[in-house]
Amino acid sequence: MKSTIICTALQEGTEEEWDFAFKTYLKSNVANEKSELINLLTCTRHPWILAKYKQHYHSKRNENLLFTEVV
Repeated sequence: MKSTIICTALQEGTEEEWDFAFKTYLKSNVANEKSELINLLTCTRHPWILAKYKQHYHSKRNENLLFTEVV
């Protein structure tokens, strides 16, 4: 039920609600919670918000690849 509520909030909400959920994801240290939140973030109906997430994901992925190559 919690997932349904969060997904609906992200579908009907604004970028502010999405940012809150994304910050919660970033702060979480619980693997199950992170996994659930990352999936719920895609519930938004706003394509520019998904583009923002995609940009963050690729930037973090590139940082990790760069770190791996340097080490």
